[in-house]
Amino acid sequence: MPEYIAKIAIYSLIFLFGASIGSFLNVVAYRIPRRISLVAPRSRCTHCDKPISALSLLPVVGYFITRGRCEHCNEKVSVQYPIVELLTGLITVFAFQNYLSYDTLLFYFANDRAPIGRYYFAELTPFFTALWLAYTGIALSLIDAKHRILPDRITLPGIVIGLAIGAVTPGMGIGNSLIGAAVGAGILWSVAKLYEVLRGREGLGFGDVKYLAMVGAVLGWQ
Repeated sequence: MPEYIAKIAIYSLIFLFGASIGSFLNVVAYRIPRRISLVAPRSRCTHCDKPISALSLLPVVGYFITRGRCEHCNEKVSVQYPIVELLTGLITVFAFQNYLSYDTLLFYFANDRAPIGRYYFAELTPFFTALWLAYTGIALSLIDAKHRILPDRITLPGIVIGLAIGAVTPGMGIGNSLIGAAVGAGILWSVAKLYEVLRGREGLGFGDVKYLAMVGAVLGWQ
């Protein structure tokens, strides 16, 4: 197989994976603020409550195949869905190119240095960390834009996951991860309290404090 075809295939698969995650993030952003299970029921039209077909659920292209409308009631579907899917797919490709890349994969497989499933933490951790930060950031941004909240159901488990990531990240360790979480949360908490004292009202939600603790746990205090 010519190399350019292999490259196109690999990057296409990575984009499709990211776009599929974007489709799931749309579900997260809709369901979590409404306290609906992410597992059941299956996706439905928010207008007529009829189940959405598998064709409509195809990342990005499903929106255009159905002309951006529900197949049952003809109600318009928000353009947010394909935009988020496209954005998430592109971000996934960017993260892959920046932290792994096709050439890196080719090097490992050609030299039989790291068979699939046994890549070194030093090379895989930054890639998955970048994706985790991007994916959670997209979901929280969508929720915050519509509902003005950053749900504990994402930020609190996110802090724990962030500490776990920090613990296995080369050069970080659990100590630096804990300090990063404390500094991240402490900075915003101080700003929020200062604003509240000076203006007599809350100016920053504590969801932001928890979110920066989550980010600090991954990236460290620096």
